[in-house]
Amino acid sequence: MKLSVVSGVLGGMSLDESLKYLKSIGVSQFELGVGGYPGTKHADAKVLVKDKAKRDELVATFKKYDMEISALSVHGNCVHPDKAMAASFEADFEAACVLAGQIGVTRIITFSGCPGSDPDAKQPSWVTCAWPNEYLDELKYQWDEVLIPYWKKAVEFAAKNGVKKIALEMHPGFMCYNPETLLRLCNAVQNPFLGCNFDPSNLAWQGADMPAAVRALSGRIF
Repeated sequence: MKLSVVSGVLGGMSLDESLKYLKSIGVSQFELGVGGYPGTKHADAKVLVKDKAKRDELVATFKKYDMEISALSVHGNCVHPDKAMAASFEADFEAACVLAGQIGVTRIITFSGCPGSDPDAKQPSWVTCAWPNEYLDELKYQWDEVLIPYWKKAVEFAAKNGVKKIALEMHPGFMCYNPETLLRLCNAVQNPFLGCNFDPSNLAWQGADMPAAVRALSGRIF
């Protein structure tokens, strides 16, 4: 087994300092934040895709400490009802996909995202119950008109750039927050590249049965 640490927890250190520290305690991989919610402390995909010298420097720094990039982390909400915010997150996601292809990383980690309740909404709307009936109408709009079409397009873009696995972190507040909703999206998109980043902490406070969740997601845990 190889241990990996997500880069956000070492935001107070430079990339060089982070890798040196992790190597010293037996960690061999780094989940590298390159945009979106994880930020760009250690790497910025939108900068790196345009600068080969900086990409070479990044790769050399990992080789220096015999460390690997386990995934590029670019958690965001590309289906945010605020068009400007959605565009910003999507730009980060697409840059991460391009960067992945340029440096030979095949795994991207992000969120499914959460749309608004309707085309005129200003904020995301996370529905947690199916009644009154307005909530069912809202969910139908979110899934059928926004989320599924977006991810069909996004998976194709990622694949064209060499990404082989998109791992969605199941997190409350987003459309895919448990095994049922994650599998719903995977089955709708019908692409083996789409799966999950299994974070038990996000499921524990939902009262999930962890072994049952792992079994339900067999083949989709990336």
